[in-house]
Amino acid sequence: MFDLIKKNDVFDVFRKDDWALKSLFDDLTLDFNSFFGRSFNVDVVDEGENLIFKAELPGMEKDNLTVELNNNILSIKADKKRESKSYIRAETYYGSMSRSFTIPYPVDENIDAHYKDGILTLVLKKKTDDKQLKKIEIK
Repeated sequence: MFDLIKKNDVFDVFRKDDWALKSLFDDLTLDFNSFFGRSFNVDVVDEGENLIFKAELPGMEKDNLTVELNNNILSIKADKKRESKSYIRAETYYGSMSRSFTIPYPVDENIDAHYKDGILTLVLKKKTDDKQLKKIEIK
């Protein structure tokens, strides 16, 4: 699982208003599944009111993709089944792949998801609810 960090400046993590981070080195480590080719690339963009996820999933069918949001963890799962043919050489990966991300902000549970031309786009709207802010009275 990955925590989100802005890519433009590693030292942004020390600023008060930037992404929450469990470990400064999480972004520098390799994902085990990526190393063995059983993963996919995901770009994450903070557009102010929204977080945009773009996952590269070429050759997948929309029905074989699953997106779940549970306790601020966004999971994207994909499953690609091999056709039963007599392959002379098979280099394409078939099987299950998944990525998970800890979302550093409260987000609306209604995720806008589109899959087109091998790209899964997810739009997560940040909650700007006053209910999130609880003021504590000092006695």
